[in-house]
Amino acid sequence: MYNAFLGVPILRGGETLGVLVVQNRAQRTYTEEEIEALLTVSMVLAEMIASGELQALARPGADIAGRRPLHLTGSSLGEGVGLGHVVLHEPRVVVKTFIAEDPASEAERLDAALEGLREVIDAMLDRGDVARAGETREILEAYRMFANDRGWLAKMREVIATGVTAEAAVQRVQSDTRARMQRVADPILRERLYDLDDLANRLLRQLTGDGHHVDGATMPKDAILVARSMGPAALLDYDPGQLRGLVLEEGGPTSHVAIVARALGIAAVGEVANIINLVEEGDAIIVDGSSGDVQVRPPVDVEAAYAEKVRFRARRQEQYQALRHRPSRTRDGQAIGLYLNAGLLVDLPHVKESGAAGIGLFRTELQFMIASQFPRTGEQYALYKAVWRRPVTVR
Repeated sequence: MYNAFLGVPILRGGETLGVLVVQNRAQRTYTEEEIEALLTVSMVLAEMIASGELQALARPGADIAGRRPLHLTGSSLGEGVGLGHVVLHEPRVVVKTFIAEDPASEAERLDAALEGLREVIDAMLDRGDVARAGETREILEAYRMFANDRGWLAKMREVIATGVTAEAAVQRVQSDTRARMQRVADPILRERLYDLDDLANRLLRQLTGDGHHVDGATMPKDAILVARSMGPAALLDYDPGQLRGLVLEEGGPTSHVAIVARALGIAAVGEVANIINLVEEGDAIIVDGSSGDVQVRPPVDVEAAYAEKVRFRARRQEQYQALRHRPSRTRDGQAIGLYLNAGLLVDLPHVKESGAAGIGLFRTELQFMIASQFPRTGEQYALYKAVWRRPVTVR
């Protein structure tokens, strides 16, 4: 029989993977130091669970929490089906050292990283294009406010005082914030908490020196890009030949990045809640852009069913390819023109591939929507020169 009980959640990315419990036969009250020590142990366990190191402890055939198959749903952004492996647009910073030998020096490292983060944000705010962009400036102003928030700094300092590294302290506070974020109903407050979460990731990169760019040379050929949000220009930075799909935590069907995803012809799903915290780099994943379904670490039978769906789509595309050079006529012999809508350079190859007679509507506004600043005259001239090699109607 036990007369004392202490339990703390095993949190990672705001998700509760389990509960760590200690019990005592003697009747007693656990101290703050003991609670903090158990929280540190639970943080280490969360990383071990996520990495699969504890899989050997599970029953045969059972998956531990955090590695189970998941079926998620979102909004369709681009039709098609993509089977591949997760590539995080901003790779998660992995904290490798949790216990600190000198808490005072860790507090100094935290202060230095915060100062560096503030300087980066100030420099971004001073840029001319940001100064003119109201919405972008508002976001960065919110970041600067959070970066100077005394309450946020005090929480991280309190955790460091328990004997953990600066990185572990940031991760602990970040995970606690995410857990609270799941219970917030107010969309405005929830958005601000997302900003704080993103700011914590930036602070972790300041502490570890880790970059956040994906290396195209090591990116798999069947990459499924996963991100909280991203701009259309960022998507165009990736090699479309390696992309099989896109999954976003934010971003609806009318977003600019959705327009680019459709132009690239990749399966895309948006508004998938908490997706970046539910996947790991390299996880098997399936994106069904037609239905908005996302299968993370899918079972063998589900993967086989989607593979057959991909083969069916490929056979149908082959049928379309065989028809593309046939003259377009109605059944009574009347010739009609088939044209393709476009708005980006990546659309132009589709004109020839589809056998279209030209561009029925070229949307000039897309060049302005995807750019961080107004395209220069020379850039627009080069674009329209490439477009006007074929019949085109410009808007």
